[in-house]
Amino acid sequence: MGNWFKSGRTVSRGTSSHEIDYGELFTTYMREKNKNLERQRRQARSVSKEMQRDTKRRSKTD
Repeated sequence: MGNWFKSGRTVSRGTSSHEIDYGELFTTYMREKNKNLERQRRQARSVSKEMQRDTKRRSKTD
């Protein structure tokens, strides 16, 4: 969540600059979390495919 503030996003749409739009903050948090999960899924698929290829190669050489 600290990165959310560092990236220069506007935290408030109201008239007071000290107010935080928690809905916007939560939405952004969930989007970032979803991106991270998607990245992890891609990595897991990639590793799984690589392991399958290695297994096939090993079985052919045996």
